[in-house]
Amino acid sequence: MNKPEYIFLDLDDTLYNYKKAHLPAYSKMIEQLSRELDLSIPEVELAFSESKSEVKNRLGATSSSHSRLLYLAELLKKFQLANKLEIAMNLENFYWRTFLMNAELYAGVIEFLTTVRLHGSKIVIVTDLQNSIQYRKLNWFGIAPLIDLVVTSEEAGGDKNSGRPEAYLASLLDSISPAGWCVGDMPWDHLFEKSTKFFQFDESSPDLASFETGGKFRNFNFITNIYESYQ
Repeated sequence: MNKPEYIFLDLDDTLYNYKKAHLPAYSKMIEQLSRELDLSIPEVELAFSESKSEVKNRLGATSSSHSRLLYLAELLKKFQLANKLEIAMNLENFYWRTFLMNAELYAGVIEFLTTVRLHGSKIVIVTDLQNSIQYRKLNWFGIAPLIDLVVTSEEAGGDKNSGRPEAYLASLLDSISPAGWCVGDMPWDHLFEKSTKFFQFDESSPDLASFETGGKFRNFNFITNIYESYQ
């Protein structure tokens, strides 16, 4: 069996643990916002949660629905501070700086990407959220040079569960059934289901995947070995 032509990879919660990066960044952002507004941390957390829900409900499955800047702007409106743009901008930058400082690739990711690259399979990152922050993550991790193409929900016009990234990617590849693997943590990360195998990253699952059928795995070294076992 030949090696896959394409490897379609999710980013968040697939190549690194999103929660471990998010929680300290969120906590420090809330603390700073509490000082800025002279409000208690519980008050700020409640307002932020409400603002986030309002943005998501209004925008639906779009890249903008993930925007910390929009959550913060919505929150400021609640306190009649809509013109305090510097607060929203500074806190968004503060959040992502702290996030990146706490973000770390899973063990074996670099080795997997390097192996795939050396053997000629094309690596495509397909991810929700805006280009600006996803590009920052890829550069921060140092893996941008190993990637052939990045497709985000911002440029595709919707999150992966909307189907738009798959349609956009098909137009870029000039194929509705590119052959390869999909690697991600959620069912909607399985793009082009008729022509690809799905390897689902799950830290709680034993390594059960195979080249023929895909399956769940928790160790990137495991699927690197599967990949290398075929010519």
